[in-house]
Amino acid sequence: MVPPEFINELKLNELPVHFKDLPLKRLPIDPVFGKKLMELSPRGLIALAAAMSEWIIWRIDKHHDFESQPLVEAMWVCSVHPSYLAPFQLENWPKPSDSLWDSPPSKAFFSVQYHFRKVIEGMVGYSHFHDLANWCYNVLETGMFKNKKNKLESTIGKELTTTFHTWLHETIDKIAVLSPIDEITSKCLMERNPSEKFQNSFSWGNAVCRDEIYGEVNSQFNKTKAIDSLLKMAAGNPFLCSVEELKENKCWDFTKHSIPMLQGNPYTFTE
Repeated sequence: MVPPEFINELKLNELPVHFKDLPLKRLPIDPVFGKKLMELSPRGLIALAAAMSEWIIWRIDKHHDFESQPLVEAMWVCSVHPSYLAPFQLENWPKPSDSLWDSPPSKAFFSVQYHFRKVIEGMVGYSHFHDLANWCYNVLETGMFKNKKNKLESTIGKELTTTFHTWLHETIDKIAVLSPIDEITSKCLMERNPSEKFQNSFSWGNAVCRDEIYGEVNSQFNKTKAIDSLLKMAAGNPFLCSVEELKENKCWDFTKHSIPMLQGNPYTFTE
């Protein structure tokens, strides 16, 4: 998996890194953004989280020692069904004393994983999605370089956060068409203790193909083929559950809702 063409055009990973640290400041969230989130299905929300996270991953790709491709791949696999994502184990992370934490790009790489996982842990919770959006803006703002006029900008002459904001709204609009939420699922996500009727009628919504967002899929057959190819390719991804774990249902345990689990053969796309 490689960066999409619009990422290559922005030359994100070629921008110098100038930040000394990554401040965790709270930024005001666009109310239009919050309203649009409510229109996306659970699968649509996770696809948007994966797309947003790609910006940060490719932005810092050349500035840390980790492989970016497997993480991007894993995020898109999770948009097909989040049970593919391996349980979050903090003991596998570097210790607080590890020098990796002294590197802002490494810190950003770990934090992308953390915020993406919180979206799923919170059962696509909207507050966690705002946290992910804040994190994206923070990294883009603090990691940009300045020109002679002291203006933060990307290689195409616009502030990178402005470019991200425009892209974000365009992408939300696309996903809202590809994978809208239905009324019962919306109520199920919003209520603390949804009724059994709501739980039984919960729908993940349509799976969103990564290429579909970037305008490279023109039929349902090609979409299914692309998703199936992604799942098969990702079967050994270190960020995902193994085939055996999925077969034995030893992956995520969704305690907030009675969510229907994956059906069919693991790492094969079945609706």
